Amino acid sequence: MSVRVGTSRTAANRLCGELATRGCPAADLAAATRILFPAGWAPRAPVGFDVQLMARAVLEDVLRDRVTALAPVTFRYGLHAEHLLPGPRLHRSGGQVAQE
Repeated sequence: MSVRVGTSRTAANRLCGELATRGCPAADLAAATRILFPAGWAPRAPVGFDVQLMARAVLEDVLRDRVTALAPVTFRYGLHAEHLLPGPRLHRSGGQVAQE
């Protein structure tokens, strides 16, 4: 998985920085990856398109940490959302329904 880096958006730059601190390198797409076209392998030469290379699990961890840090967000374990609108009906692990 990759994310385009080098944008002027502050949020994207912060996300890329957080991923970098977790060991996800930024690299030129063509130089860092192997791309097979019908005519053969693309040359591994820089093209000026930088991406952040990462595993999905790392991205999910970073996003979960960011969401958890938000004041109005609360995680409720052992529940799952049955409906998103107009209001959630939540089920406990034991099968009891909890209304919000």
